[in-house]
Amino acid sequence: SKGYGAGNSYPHQIIGAPILAEKNTVCTMTYLSLNCFTKKEHAINFEKYVKTKFFRFLVSLKKNTQDTTREKFSFVPDLSMDEEWTDEKLYKRYGIDKDEQAFIDTIVKPMN
Repeated sequence: SKGYGAGNSYPHQIIGAPILAEKNTVCTMTYLSLNCFTKKEHAINFEKYVKTKFFRFLVSLKKNTQDTTREKFSFVPDLSMDEEWTDEKLYKRYGIDKDEQAFIDTIVKPMN
């Protein structure tokens, strides 16, 4: 959703849970469309990527209000969705050490 507020305490989700919309779906300004894929597998992988703590932590660095705009995603790497991304893979790829992972855990809670 475009708006998400979790209060002042941490950890929290940072953004609302993503919705994987089917082809020919439209939405109002209540939602923000993040990407569009021709392969369903890529869309599913992207949904999992959005749910990672890594992704949402990077959003949190730009998001200081409840309003989620495209600009809030500017620190998030545009990765190939040919594979499924997990926090472990992302931490390894970007050299995020255990102390940095622990810090991310204090800011971002898991998203199911």
